[in-house]
Amino acid sequence: QAENMGSKTIVVLSAFVILLASFFLQLCNGIPQETLMQICFFTQSEETCEQILRSDPRTSSADLPLLSLISIEQTIKQAKENYDSFSQLHKSAGEAKVKDALTKCLTMYKTSIDKLN
Repeated sequence: QAENMGSKTIVVLSAFVILLASFFLQLCNGIPQETLMQICFFTQSEETCEQILRSDPRTSSADLPLLSLISIEQTIKQAKENYDSFSQLHKSAGEAKVKDALTKCLTMYKTSIDKLN
């Protein structure tokens, strides 16, 4: 029985070592594609979400806390780019109705950027 107990111990220890190694490999290799897909599933555009997150080179080796930070940084970056685009449209708009609508967009983006910062 002691021999059988020793075999079970080796199996359990081997399984533990394999689980531990896979945990550290996951940390080294970053977020698996499936996890990224699950996160982006809840957005309006899964494909765009994945493209934006993958555009940051840190994503490939990120853990979940870093991915959260990357997500916030990318959101701020995208909001600023959108604000700049709407600002250019606002400057070139001729009609008062169009200018007013763009002013509302600019205000919403400015508020969003301020809150994200």
